[in-house]
Amino acid sequence: MGEKDPQMNDLQTLLQDERLVANIEKARDTDEVTSLISKAGEREGLRFDPSWLDGLYVDIKVARKPVTFTREELQMLASRMNTMDSAPKLCHTDSCGGGHAGCC
Repeated sequence: MGEKDPQMNDLQTLLQDERLVANIEKARDTDEVTSLISKAGEREGLRFDPSWLDGLYVDIKVARKPVTFTREELQMLASRMNTMDSAPKLCHTDSCGGGHAGCC
């Protein structure tokens, strides 16, 4: 198995904070989510590349709207998933039943 993206590890660590998760759930849009994650990261000495976060949002939201994230999506990101369970594959769970045959 390949090495996980260090930014993903850092994000997973941040998403263990229930207060941050609750604030992200209330965010109006992805710009506000980026701001919340960036500020929380700064308090921990972490920096998130905004283009990396944008790519992550696209991977998560490609299959559906609204513009913010559900608790389940945040918990999925916060879990210690393997690199084989990439965000693009996880985003299809609702649309293909999680089998990923032909959709990823």
